Amino acid sequence: MEIETIISIVLGILLLVAGGIIKKVWSELKAFIDAVDEAIADNEVNDAEIVNIINHWKAFGGSVKELIASILALIPKRKV
Repeated sequence: MEIETIISIVLGILLLVAGGIIKKVWSELKAFIDAVDEAIADNEVNDAEIVNIINHWKAFGGSVKELIASILALIPKRKV
């Protein structure tokens, strides 16, 4: 890779951190793990807990998708 590409990727990741996207992904992951932990705490998982887990998983997936799209937007297009 060219040095300009490496520098732009590093600066882009720093912008993502400053912009809060990585923090959002981390908080969504934590919420998902907490939902799973709550569901299995009493050794019985009911329908409401499953719905809660699925909703947190979807939110986490959406934030990961946003993060990946932001990273891909930082990579310059190759000139062919």
